[in-house]
Amino acid sequence: MSHKLKVGKVSGIIYNWLIVMAIFLMVAVVLGGLVEIYGFYYRNKIYPGVSVGRLDLGGKTAEQSIALLLAKTDRLGKQGIDFKYEQKTETIKPIVHGADSSGLAYELWSYEIEKIVSKAFAIGREDGGWQAEKEKIKALFGRINFRPEYKLNEKSVLDTLRGKFDNLEKPGKDANLVFVGDQPEIAAEKMGTVLNYQKALLGLKNNLDHLDNQTIFLATEEDKPAVDKIRAEGLLDEVRSVLSLAPIYLAQKQGTDGEETVLKRWTIGERKWRQWLKIKEGEVGEVYLGVDSDEALNTLAEIAKEVNQPAKDARFQIQDGRVVEFQVSQDGSILDIDETIKSIEQTVLTEKRQTAALIMALDKSKINNENVNSLGTKELLGRGESDFGGSPVNRRHNIGVGANSLNGLLIKPDEEFSLLTALGEIDASTGYKPELVIREGKTVPEYGGGLCQIGTTFFRLAINAGLPITERRNHSYRVVYYEPAGTDATIYNPWPDFKFINDTGNYLLLQTKVDGNKLFFDFWGTSDKREVATTTPVIYNIVKPGDTRIVETEDLKPGVKKCVEKAHNGADAYFKRVVSWPAAAGKEPREDVFRSHYVPWQEVCLIGKEPGGTATSTVESVDGN
Repeated sequence: MSHKLKVGKVSGIIYNWLIVMAIFLMVAVVLGGLVEIYGFYYRNKIYPGVSVGRLDLGGKTAEQSIALLLAKTDRLGKQGIDFKYEQKTETIKPIVHGADSSGLAYELWSYEIEKIVSKAFAIGREDGGWQAEKEKIKALFGRINFRPEYKLNEKSVLDTLRGKFDNLEKPGKDANLVFVGDQPEIAAEKMGTVLNYQKALLGLKNNLDHLDNQTIFLATEEDKPAVDKIRAEGLLDEVRSVLSLAPIYLAQKQGTDGEETVLKRWTIGERKWRQWLKIKEGEVGEVYLGVDSDEALNTLAEIAKEVNQPAKDARFQIQDGRVVEFQVSQDGSILDIDETIKSIEQTVLTEKRQTAALIMALDKSKINNENVNSLGTKELLGRGESDFGGSPVNRRHNIGVGANSLNGLLIKPDEEFSLLTALGEIDASTGYKPELVIREGKTVPEYGGGLCQIGTTFFRLAINAGLPITERRNHSYRVVYYEPAGTDATIYNPWPDFKFINDTGNYLLLQTKVDGNKLFFDFWGTSDKREVATTTPVIYNIVKPGDTRIVETEDLKPGVKKCVEKAHNGADAYFKRVVSWPAAAGKEPREDVFRSHYVPWQEVCLIGKEPGGTATSTVESVDGN
C-alpha cells in the first residue's frame, strides 16, 4: 500500500513539473514569437526608445530620420547660438559665407547626419545575440540616448569669439623690458581679466551634443602675469651685456663644423635688437633673457623667402601615349624658425657671440624619379570636368594655381589621397590671391576662393574612375559653378577634406588642364576592367529662401546699400554609382549613394548707418570697427 502511495506521489510531482515546463515552453514560444514579430515590424526602422541629443528617432526609417535631423539642424543653424557677456550678445552661425562671386564658404561646425542615422539604426542589431536583445529591451522600456556625430573647427570658433569680444578684455601684462634713453629698465607687471573662451567652447559642445542652442554666458578669469618685476630686474646686467654685442648677424652656412662657408649674412641693428629682447618664463618657472618670437618672426619670415628651397617631387605627363618626366625629384631645405630662435638665444645670449647660424631643415621629396619605369600609367581611367564661367579674376587665378600644383601628381597603390595635403599651404607664398568673405557685416579678404572648384572636379574624377570615396562634403548652399546639385565637394583647411583610396593596384597619374572656362582632371593608370555606372542626380525638397536680410554697417556711407550675397534655394539631392568588375576578378559589385543637403540662403545686403547710430528693430546692427 505504502509503495503505491509513493509511486503516486512521484507521479504527481513529475506531472506538476511537466505542467510547469509546458507553461514555460509556451511562454518562451510566445515571447520568441513576439520578439520575431517585433523585429520583423521594425526591420527597416530604428527601434523605439532610441534618441539622439533629445531628438526621438524611434520607429522612424532611415529616410525619415535623415529628414528629421536635417530639419532640426537647419533650424538650429538658421537661428545660430548666442554668446553673451554682460550687455553684449553676439550670435554665431555655423556657416561663414563668401562674397557671392567667390563661391567661398566654410563651416564652423556641421553634423554628420548619415553617421548619426547609421549609429541609431545599429542599436539592437550591430552586435547580434544577447547583447542586441538587451539593447532592444533597454530602448523599449527605458531609453537609449547617444550624442550626435559632428565636426567642430575649434580654432575658427575661438578666433571668431575673440574677434567679437576681445575689446572687452584687459589681458595681464608681464614685467617687460623698456628703454629710457639708452638705459634698460623693467616696467612692472599688471594683473588682468580675460574671458574664458575654453569654457565657452565647452558650452558650445554641450549644445551640439544635445541638438540645442541655449545661450552661452561667457565667464571671466584672472589673467596673472608669468614674469614679475622683482625677478626680471635681476637680469638687467645681462641685458646690458648682450646690448653691447649689437649689431647681431644671422648667417646662412654650408658645410660641417670647422669647414663651414658663410653663403650670406643678415644684420640686426641695435634698435631692432632691443626690440627682439624679452624677459621670458622657463619650463620650471625661472625667468631668463630670450628672443621675442613675435618681434623676430617678420624678419625671419623675410629671410625664409630668400633661403628656402622647397623639395620638388618628380612630376610626369603623358606624351604620345607614353609617360615622360617633366620635373626631376629634388630634396630641399627650409628655414626652421623655431630652431633658429633657439640658435640665437644659445649663441648670442648665452655664449655672447655676435653671429648666430640659421637652422635649415631637410625638406624631402615624396616621389622620386626611380618610379618612372614601373608606373604602369598607360590608360585613361577617368575624367572629371567642371565649368567656372563667370568667375572673377582672383578666383580664376586661384583655380589655375591649384590645378597646376597638382598636375603630374602620382598616387601610390592603396594610398588614401588627401586633397588638402596635396595642395599644401594656401596663401600668398604659394601664389594664391585672396577672395572676399562676409564677416560681421564686412567683406574681408581670405585665402581659399576657387579651391572648391578643384575639390568638385576631383570628386567627379574619383566618381568616374570608380574609386572608393572616404571623405566628401557638399557645399552648404547651391553654387552655380558646381551644378548640377549633388555633384560638388567643398574643401577648407583643416576640414572638410576630400579623400579617396587608390584601389586599382597600380599608380595613378593625375593630369590637369584649364581650357577656357573648363577645368579637366584625368587619371592615367592600369585598368582592372572595372565599369562605372552613375545615375543622374535627383533634386528634391526645394525650399525658397526667406526675405532679404539687411545688415547695418559703418563700412558704407549712411544710406548706401550694397548687396553682397544672392538668394539660393535650399534642396536635397542624391545620385547612385555602381562599380563592377568582370566575373573572373571575383569581386562583388559596389553600390554607393551620394547624398547632399543644401540650406536655403537669403539675400544679404549691407546698408550704411550713421557712426554710433542705433539699429532699428528690422535690421541687424554690425559694428564697423
